[in-house]
Amino acid sequence: MKRPPLWTPARSGVAACLCDGLTARETSRAMRCSQKSVQRHTKVLAAALGARNRVHLAAILGAQSCKTA
Repeated sequence: MKRPPLWTPARSGVAACLCDGLTARETSRAMRCSQKSVQRHTKVLAAALGARNRVHLAAILGAQSCKTA
């Protein structure tokens, strides 16, 4: 069974909001989706990147965006 890609448009949006310091509630309002969806996307990204929590995930994502810029 094929797994879905890690970087979907929704997860990219959640990652951007996370890096901007938005909470799950603020992100869900900005993206017009449920807070549960935001939490699910955050959990998938954290597991894939080995982050311990939201702050660690934001640090990892911030470091990666600096490398690609």
